[in-house]
Amino acid sequence: MVFIKTWDAPVVEGTKTVSIQCTHCHNQTEHRVHVSHSFGIGIIFMKTPLLSLKKYYLVCPVCGNASQELNKEQVNALST
Repeated sequence: MVFIKTWDAPVVEGTKTVSIQCTHCHNQTEHRVHVSHSFGIGIIFMKTPLLSLKKYYLVCPVCGNASQELNKEQVNALST
């Protein structure tokens, strides 16, 4: 599955990088784990919602596109 989207989502701190080839720009780089809040309930001025559905992605640092979606177990395995 290919994801074509430019990410503005924050990096998940404390996770390792993964060296893979980007499906979009085809560069072999160290991808970082980013979290995207797809739906949330909170105060309008808050950067992150109080209650939200989180999705995790490996994002290419060169082109900024998500190359792979991760589940919570995969993110935990990448935690340092």
